[in-house]
Amino acid sequence: MSIETEHLVLHPVTPAEAQRIVSRTPGPQDTWADGFPREDDLDGLGMLLRPGDDQSDATQARPFGSMLIAERASRSAIGSIGFYGPPDEEGRVTIGYGLVEQYRGRGLGTEALEALIAYCRTRPEVRTILADTEVQNMVSQRVLEKCGFTFIRADDELRFYRLTL
Repeated sequence: MSIETEHLVLHPVTPAEAQRIVSRTPGPQDTWADGFPREDDLDGLGMLLRPGDDQSDATQARPFGSMLIAERASRSAIGSIGFYGPPDEEGRVTIGYGLVEQYRGRGLGTEALEALIAYCRTRPEVRTILADTEVQNMVSQRVLEKCGFTFIRADDELRFYRLTL
């Protein structure tokens, strides 16, 4: 199930697609913007490919997995957004997101995050969304705050946020 917004398409990543991205080997069906995949994309998508996970159907995306952020006009992958796993027993999910450099500063990160929040609101098992950002990443902090997240706490490296649905 893809999510379409005014400027973006959020496309769930299958394990087969994650393998192409992690190996940096696009298939004939893949369109990637310059700079994609970023290191953070590789880290997030690599979680789909952990040894021991059920990869029996490489064509099926997981409901609480990773999604590519594609520019709607070109259909080029410009980043990723997604979950670190399914909701825990208290209904909490942790999310992460990011865009390639040339697409930042246009409100697309906010647009993608708002779409993911709207998706979470359709899932009754999700009650809280958690996120963190590096202390010096003021842009990401503003995106989280603009989308309704509340600052919880910080340590030397990260600032932690929560959105209660």
